[in-house]
Amino acid sequence: MADRPPRPGFQFPGPPPKEALEYFRHRGFKPGFSYRDVWLEEHALGFTVAKAMEIDLLKDIRAEIDKAIAEGRTLRQFQKDLTPILQKKGWWGKKAMEDPETGEIVQAQLGSPRRLRTIYQSNLRAARAAGQWDRAQRTKKVRPYFLYALGPSKERRKEHEAWAGTILPVDDPWWNDHFPPNGWGCKCRVRQISEAEAKRRGGETSRPPRDMYLRKDPRTGRFHVFDRGVDPAWATNPGKYRGRVLAGHLHDRVDAAGHELAEAAHRSLMKKSPLLEGFHQQIADYGQRHPKEARAEKVEIKDRVFKERLGDFWIALLDDRARKALKAPSGAKLSPTRLVRLSPETALKQMKHMDRERHKRPLRLSDYRDLLPEVIRHGEMYKSRKGNHLLFFHRSDGRWYQAVVKQTGNNELFLTTFHEAKRRTRNAARRQASTSLK
Repeated sequence: MADRPPRPGFQFPGPPPKEALEYFRHRGFKPGFSYRDVWLEEHALGFTVAKAMEIDLLKDIRAEIDKAIAEGRTLRQFQKDLTPILQKKGWWGKKAMEDPETGEIVQAQLGSPRRLRTIYQSNLRAARAAGQWDRAQRTKKVRPYFLYALGPSKERRKEHEAWAGTILPVDDPWWNDHFPPNGWGCKCRVRQISEAEAKRRGGETSRPPRDMYLRKDPRTGRFHVFDRGVDPAWATNPGKYRGRVLAGHLHDRVDAAGHELAEAAHRSLMKKSPLLEGFHQQIADYGQRHPKEARAEKVEIKDRVFKERLGDFWIALLDDRARKALKAPSGAKLSPTRLVRLSPETALKQMKHMDRERHKRPLRLSDYRDLLPEVIRHGEMYKSRKGNHLLFFHRSDGRWYQAVVKQTGNNELFLTTFHEAKRRTRNAARRQASTSLK
C-alpha cells in the first residue's frame, strides 16, 4: 500500500494536535551558547536556541513558535512576525560574542532567515513527534506497530533510506533513539499501523543493524555512543524522555559548576521560567483524573507513560553544610550530589498540603520557590539514624516548616516531604535523629 505524501509545511488539518501543543508548552527554557550545550534528553525537556543566552529572548522566540503550532502558521508568517522583534533586541546578523565555555571571542551567527527556518522546523517536528507518541500509547492495542517512512526531502541520508519500511511494535526499544526526526532537516516520519496492515506488508521486520560509533562532546568532554545516521542532538525520542536520565546529565553539570553558579542557575529556573507551574498543573490535572491514586496512603502513579514524560523536577539544592552530612556514594570516588529532585509521586502526595479546606495556611507554589530554599539553607538540620535522610526545620512568620531529603544508594537526592510542622513533630525528630547538625 503506497504511503500518501505528507502535506507541505506544518499546517495541521483542523485544530492542532492537543498533545503536540501541550508538549511544547510544558518544556522549560535552556539557554545555550552552542547547540552542543543541550544534548539528548535535554533537547526534549528544554526549549533552546543556540546563542540565545537570555531567558527574555527565548520567551519571544518561544511565543512565536507557540503561535505557529496553535494557529497553524506557515514559515513565512513565523519569519515575518519574529524578525523585527529579534532585530529590535539586537539578536540579528553576525556579532562578536564570548563563548562562556572557552572564553574565546567568536563571530557568532545570530538571527537570519535560515536560522529562523531551522528553529521553526526543528521545534515543530519535535512537538509533532511527541504528540504522535502520546497518541500511539493510547491506541496501540488497535494499531500496535510503527512503520518507518521517508519524508519528501530531495536529499536523504543513506542510513535513513535503509530504515525505510521497518515495522516494529510501538514499544520496541529501537524507537528510543530512532523515532524521527533523526537529525537536522530530517523529514522522516513514522506511521502507526494495524496488525492487518503489517501482515499485508510482510509482517514485523527485524531491527535494522546498528553501526555504532563513539563521539566526544567537545564542550563537556563526555563520551556518547551513537548509531550512524542519527545526529547526536536528536538521538532521543521527543515523546519519551525520562526525567531520571535528564537528571543524570544535570548531576554532572550542577556539581561541577560549584554552589554559587548552580544556585544562580536554579534561581533563574524557578523565578523566570514557567516550568514549575507546568509541572504542578500536570500533577493537579492527573490527581483530578485519578482521585483514588491521589488519596491513597502510598501514592503510586500507575500511568507509566505520564510518569516517564513528566519526569522529576529539579526542586532544590543542598549547600556544602548539608552535603557533608550525607554518606559518600559507595563504590565511587564521588561526593554526594547537590541536586534535589521532586518525583511525580511525591508531588501528587504533596497536593494535600496545598488544599485550602484542610489547612488554614496551605502551601503555595511561591513557597517552593522562596520558602523551601530557606528551610534547607537556614533551618535546623538533623540526620536520621540510618544516615540517608536529612530533616530540616525552620520557623517563618511564626510557623514551623519541615522538609525531608532522602539520599538513594546511587547518589540521587529526592524531596520526600515539605509542609508546615507542629512543634511536637520537631521535638520528636530531634529525639529520634542520630545527629543534630547546626
